[in-house]
Amino acid sequence: MTSAPSIYQLHASLLDIEPPIWRQLQVPADMTLENVHYALQDAFGWTNSHLHEFRVVDQRYGMKDVDHFDSEEELMDERTFRLHEVAKERSRFLYEYDFGDGWEHLLVVEKVEPAATRVRRPVCLAGARACPPDDCGGPHGYADLLDALANPRSRRAKELRQWLSGPFDPERFDLEAANAALRAGRTRRLTERAERGG
Repeated sequence: MTSAPSIYQLHASLLDIEPPIWRQLQVPADMTLENVHYALQDAFGWTNSHLHEFRVVDQRYGMKDVDHFDSEEELMDERTFRLHEVAKERSRFLYEYDFGDGWEHLLVVEKVEPAATRVRRPVCLAGARACPPDDCGGPHGYADLLDALANPRSRRAKELRQWLSGPFDPERFDLEAANAALRAGRTRRLTERAERGG
């Protein structure tokens, strides 16, 4: 007998960033951690171009088929664990993206609710501030980037705008764009494949 479907409401915030950059998501409880990774990538606006892992208590979950920097600790395959198997209501755990830049996200399960229907896709409910650009050097590099951009006529600001391929507004968060990315992103393709049994 299978239990009734439920939804996890997650609050994800970047650590070591002020003012905070965060997203609030609803995701199916039976979503794999791999799909949670893709949902976070889409909701924040990351480019999914670096390694990542989840750390729940003393266990690590990640990309089992990719070499990690520290092979001494056992890494569990994120494709074989579902969110409800590793986290409950009020659970707090970490998601790290890009081991070089070290973007750590604190994930908090705010609440668990029964799903009115079989929910298959994540939804972004709210958020604040733009996602930092990939490869900008982590929290310290991002702070330096913002300092440089605050002086728009400086040579460094001009270089950074060129590197960014245009203007960058750190205060901008577009809820509609986040949800469009979630609808069109890899999470959607993987959940559709799972529904087909592939």
